[in-house]
Amino acid sequence: MTDYYRRRSYLILLEGIVRRFDDDRLAAWKVSYPQSGHTLLEGSGIDSAALYGSIAALRERGIVLLKILYVPDETGKGEA
Repeated sequence: MTDYYRRRSYLILLEGIVRRFDDDRLAAWKVSYPQSGHTLLEGSGIDSAALYGSIAALRERGIVLLKILYVPDETGKGEA
């Protein structure tokens, strides 16, 4: 399996507090609001196409992405 299709976990930090996520491309993400006053999206089992689709959905709404982080699993190899 190529890395493109490998499912992985990611964190996306957004500028400010975002309350509405009415786009299907964002349905797989868990939303939280850390004390920093920003919005944090947590996604596991996300493949490259879903990641880029989510980024596009955020960009189309004019939401500023501050950081995108890959979160390795316990083995450090990502999910299969």
